[in-house]
Amino acid sequence: MEKILSIGVAAYNVQDYLEECVNSIVNTDAARKIELIIVDDGSRDNTKVISEKFCEMYPDIIRLVSKENGGWGSTLNSSIAVATGKYFKQLDADDMFITNNLMSFIDFLEQTDADIVFSKYQSFSDETGEVIAVIDPFSKGIPYKGYVKDLPWDILVLMHTIAVKTELLTQKPINITEHCFYTDVEFVIKALNRCKTYAGIDAIIYSYRLDRVGQSVSIEGKRKHYKDHEKALKENLYFYKTELCDELKGLVSNRIKRMIDYNYEILFILEPNKEHKKMLTEFDMYIKNDFPEFYDNVGKKVKLLRISKFVLYTCIVKINTKMKSK
Repeated sequence: MEKILSIGVAAYNVQDYLEECVNSIVNTDAARKIELIIVDDGSRDNTKVISEKFCEMYPDIIRLVSKENGGWGSTLNSSIAVATGKYFKQLDADDMFITNNLMSFIDFLEQTDADIVFSKYQSFSDETGEVIAVIDPFSKGIPYKGYVKDLPWDILVLMHTIAVKTELLTQKPINITEHCFYTDVEFVIKALNRCKTYAGIDAIIYSYRLDRVGQSVSIEGKRKHYKDHEKALKENLYFYKTELCDELKGLVSNRIKRMIDYNYEILFILEPNKEHKKMLTEFDMYIKNDFPEFYDNVGKKVKLLRISKFVLYTCIVKINTKMKSK
């Protein structure tokens, strides 16, 4: 049977979550039209063993790609390379899909011809399972069908909300940065650059787990991988400057601005020392010199830091860290 949706599952040391993730997809009639590609990124736990068992149970649905560790971007590159479905959607193995909505989603993808399809997603607590928020890209009355260039700049285009025509990603490999965290925005931007038309479905598809220990978006994750965030941001800025089509500059600039703000926030939670202060001043100068269009659009803490000529650096970081730890 023709596969309508290829789902790339990024799996690294997720033995405690993989079964729930996979079951959210295979336990529905929609599964027969889904190709589930689990990419084991060199896991050191039982992720590969669990994946192999699922492949035996669902040979017409699930396939396993085993590889050396290369980071989230490498799992995306690997799954796109073998994807055969009409559309492609990424899923992290510690997250899941909303099972009851998958059939209507597959039906929608089968009928539409849009380059990119948007859907809602929800976040939930790892500790309690309680839904924290539901994010709707079309909450502001945006039409559910149209041209990507006409989308408002403030629409939330996130990895969790999109499915992209597979052929747009495979005709010329999209190549997401490997051995680096925070590359989901890179995928979104590079995918958008290949899309002309969009459609939206009023359904929650993706369920995003929050507050898991070790996540890159956790406090400890940010402190551990802060260099990766700047690396990922600079890749996006370079693409924005050199390859992004002009008609998408407004839409993408809003997403990059959010990432710039996030990078300052990460630098504000690091231990206040000379090395980190130098990183902050050099990053600020980089934005000023290379991307002046983003320089003035920053928060109060950054503006105060600039006014003080970075004299208030230690004071601002200590206050910010204290507030974040509450």
